[in-house]
Amino acid sequence: MSVLLMSLALAVAGLLLQLAQRLPQQLDHELQGTELLVGPRGDPWRQILSGLLFLGEPSSSLPYEALPLLRGLPQVQQAVPVLIGPRHQSLLVLGTEPAFLTMRQARLAQGRVFEHVMEVVLGADASQRLGLGVGAQFSGADVQRPFVVVGVLARQGSTLDGLILTDLSSLWSLRQPSGALPAGLSEGLGGADPLAGAPPRALPAALDGAVAGEESLGDISFVLVSPAGPESLNVLLPWLNTQGGLLAAVPRDEIGRMKASLAWLPTLLTTLLSLLLLCAWLAAFALMLQAQEQRRQDLVLLRVLGAPAWRVALLPVLEWLWVSALALGMAWVATEFAWIQSRRLAAPEQLHWLGTQGRMMVFGGRLAVLGLLLALAGAAWPAWCAWRLQVSRLLQPGE
Repeated sequence: MSVLLMSLALAVAGLLLQLAQRLPQQLDHELQGTELLVGPRGDPWRQILSGLLFLGEPSSSLPYEALPLLRGLPQVQQAVPVLIGPRHQSLLVLGTEPAFLTMRQARLAQGRVFEHVMEVVLGADASQRLGLGVGAQFSGADVQRPFVVVGVLARQGSTLDGLILTDLSSLWSLRQPSGALPAGLSEGLGGADPLAGAPPRALPAALDGAVAGEESLGDISFVLVSPAGPESLNVLLPWLNTQGGLLAAVPRDEIGRMKASLAWLPTLLTTLLSLLLLCAWLAAFALMLQAQEQRRQDLVLLRVLGAPAWRVALLPVLEWLWVSALALGMAWVATEFAWIQSRRLAAPEQLHWLGTQGRMMVFGGRLAVLGLLLALAGAAWPAWCAWRLQVSRLLQPGE
């Protein structure tokens, strides 16, 4: 029981230590290359969750005509569309362009990037789960037409590992039986580009009304924008938010505001963790002390047989160290099991960026020191009592 209580407390401590280190690192990795996210009007935090981490569905969609308009602005260096598609065996199918892989700094392990309709590139874990490689085809209930695998990504350690990436036209073609794309869908908007020093022009009336409309063929979910510079970002952000139906958000700023609003959370978690460790230690201490009281006569017998006081006092210390070592081993197993189960219970792209395994060994030194301190604190009083045993008094009748 003492080992179980200590192992559960240390496992929770290990999980919190891992999350405290891994969450900021992975968020920075996911936001790499994305300075501005443009989507339909709504909650910016929900937009970031669905557009970058692919947690949840977008509230609505944007017309494709917004993309060439953004690309025509001198303040925009690069604009990459993203379309949240259906799922195949719980794997999200994401429509985009090859520039998306460049923006996310993804590397190909096999094959090439998609170039034609119904060609896909699989993430490393998506390829492993489907059991497919370059040249394979697949289809399902959510995918009526067969996709052809033309590439497999190297492991990125991000949400890309659990995605199926394809061209926008592939998802658009799934919406109509003929598979034909509407004419003029990729022709863009006419008109001259604005001057570099002039403010961006307003959205056309037809496009402004289409933003808030229902999803139709040719729509996209989000646009990942790389501004031409810091000054361009300062111009683009307020202008885009004044356009009807559009919402532009800087992911790093939104996450920074979220962190600021939740600044109290680390203190709360630390307090709860300290209380958990204290309760586990007190319960283990009570059990170990009760066990020593039950065998007090055995300790007296050791003293009578000639064992020195320091050796008898060393017994509870060794017992606590042994309990702490077993608890650390069980805590390591528990954390690894927790990571695996979290991956199985969540959708493949959710919590995917947390990694396939825990990192208990990374924090092994900290937890070992913590376990040692708990063991020494628990063994201090039993060792003192064993040291101060009065053999002559205890051997008297009635003692």
